[in-house]
Amino acid sequence: MRANLAGKGQAVDGDLTTTGAVCIATGAGYLDEGRMVLREGDPTTACPLCGQEGVVAEGLEWCISDGRRVAMDGALVACGCSPGSNRVVAPLGDAPPSRHSTAGLATVGAAEPSAAVYPKPFSQPLIGALPGTLEPGFYVVPRRMSFAQVLLELAEHDATLPISRLQRLNPTFEQGFKAGEIFVLGNPDNVDACTREEGQLMAAAQHTRRALEVLDFAEADFMMQHQAEIAGLLSDASQSMGVGKDMLDQGLKQVGNTLTSIEHLHQREFMRHGHLNSPSFFAERRQLLQQLDGQLKAAFLNKQLNLGNYERLKKSLNISTKSLVHHWSKAGGPGQ
Repeated sequence: MRANLAGKGQAVDGDLTTTGAVCIATGAGYLDEGRMVLREGDPTTACPLCGQEGVVAEGLEWCISDGRRVAMDGALVACGCSPGSNRVVAPLGDAPPSRHSTAGLATVGAAEPSAAVYPKPFSQPLIGALPGTLEPGFYVVPRRMSFAQVLLELAEHDATLPISRLQRLNPTFEQGFKAGEIFVLGNPDNVDACTREEGQLMAAAQHTRRALEVLDFAEADFMMQHQAEIAGLLSDASQSMGVGKDMLDQGLKQVGNTLTSIEHLHQREFMRHGHLNSPSFFAERRQLLQQLDGQLKAAFLNKQLNLGNYERLKKSLNISTKSLVHHWSKAGGPGQ
């Protein structure tokens, strides 16, 4: 399988382009499962559409091999075709091409562009280190720190870390680091090339940095310092809000049912007698209003919405018996 570079497949020698040309890797300093990786500036065979040889014109800023950026799926290829129409095809989920001569591949038909050409949210792949290599190290920055301050902190454990390599692994080092950011240390046995695991770790660091953009340095320090308390508080609040929501939903359903019953009572009484003056109507309506008054208090008026304590709902809302039946026969509603 291909190495994952920030959610895109790593391009290697023999990969095709969208026009059907074959990519030719030229550097042996960085191998991926025995294949040379493709870098910015590497050539391609003649493009089947325009007839001109192409050049890989794009690579990842933070993944360098022998001084040149490593190419990934969707990297731009410059040839005689219109700009942007020819790109490297190296899908993350596909295996690298089998070993055969690039000359035999020059006549292959145009390949379909991979969907990974378009950026997607970062997701950490479950790929372990290659056999015989060490897992790349990282350091979670505990507070606002400059690059120099991080180096001083790490020097207590290892004073031999190569500064130039750390700068390549952490390309935003000049901007400093917020609390919670990932500082990539890399594989101590690997001096020059960018390994698969280091690429994955750099992608995770980039994703973390983007997530922290909404916080300033002071806010990030606060979150990092009190992360345990905040996590516990959010967990308890989530449970309480869930219980409160269920109680409020149930109370609103009861209020809705009572209001519907009052509406049906008025309609039924008026259709039966042509007026709303019967003793049975007043008795049943009184019972429903008392029921509504209790439901409103119990459900949310006195609690969740904190709207105050109302001894008599009808009086507090300035509702009178006359206003409820005024002109009912003309418009069917109160006050009309």
